[in-house]
Amino acid sequence: MKTTFLLVGTAALACARLCAAPVLGPWIPLFKGIDHRVGTNTPSASFPNQHVGHVLRIDLTDSDVVLETTPRYSSWTANDHETGGMTVSRFVFTHKVQVAVNGGFFDPSAYYPPENTPMDVAGLQISKGVVVSPRNTDHPSVISFDAANVPTFTPTNVVSASTAGIRTALSGSYPVLLHGVNVGKSYVNYPGIIHDPNPRTVMGFSQDKRYLFLIT
Repeated sequence: MKTTFLLVGTAALACARLCAAPVLGPWIPLFKGIDHRVGTNTPSASFPNQHVGHVLRIDLTDSDVVLETTPRYSSWTANDHETGGMTVSRFVFTHKVQVAVNGGFFDPSAYYPPENTPMDVAGLQISKGVVVSPRNTDHPSVISFDAANVPTFTPTNVVSASTAGIRTALSGSYPVLLHGVNVGKSYVNYPGIIHDPNPRTVMGFSQDKRYLFLIT
């Protein structure tokens, strides 16, 4: 049985401010092609909050790893009935997958109960080559994958860009790290709370494009 890696919703490519003195645990194999790691920080005067981060490292070269996003709603309508809302744990149970994360932005924000409430997803989302949600300028960062799981990251979305060849895609607000440089702190035009400590989902890949990292 193939290792199925499921991404739920859309990517929130935004992160809370950096924590001081990070402490990282070891990589522990979770499933074939998927490792798990936990990190935290030592609170300091400059950053008194203690955060815990969970990281999944997915080997994109493993032929048994399959990336998926939530599919179209049964009565799909663009910018309205795009996909059905569902908790992450229920999605894992229903679709019999091994790991999943909650991606990001959608409307209405309160969707349970009941589950499967029709949602308008923010930004581009593609599931199995089918566009679930079209591109827009409000959530411009896009991480996408072709049929061979080769990733591409577009920090600034081009609404008119083609989706040809994309099998899986998710969107987020803005990039955090580009070519080893922290650029997230420069996005000052976003609401103030976006830079405060909050639950986050971060997605990215290694420089050689072998590993996909999912951080919550």
